[in-house]
Amino acid sequence: MAVIPVSQTEANLLRALISETLASRRCETLAAACEAEDHEHGAVILHSLAQRRAGHAEEHLRMLDGFADALTGGWAGDVRGDLCAAVASEHERSALYAGMARTARDEGFNEIADWFELLAKTKRSHAQRLQRALDTLAEQGLIGFGK
Repeated sequence: MAVIPVSQTEANLLRALISETLASRRCETLAAACEAEDHEHGAVILHSLAQRRAGHAEEHLRMLDGFADALTGGWAGDVRGDLCAAVASEHERSALYAGMARTARDEGFNEIADWFELLAKTKRSHAQRLQRALDTLAEQGLIGFGK
């Protein structure tokens, strides 16, 4: 896809991506509640809606691939480049959550601060796991510069 200059279309795609992602998660949460109360028919419908919403979000993300923004991470289109971008993205999100934790704690929202701190730690762990995967693939000669 051609690179689209920063525009209202980019902003709309980002809003649509966020909206569909949230809707998908909400449907899954409601489906779990239905299952817990033995409402299987409702759960099946909600799981189906969640999958459709996730599919819509994936398409929005695919369309955003031409944009070099923080949300999509500017994927390179090759395994090595994409793994490197994923590692960087996890580090960025870790720092973002750490900052959010400090703000929440400063404002007296300790439970939310604890949650953000957990997410920051989780993102660091994700970055380490992705880096190990990248290193392993490189050691095995399966990816490298120009591959």
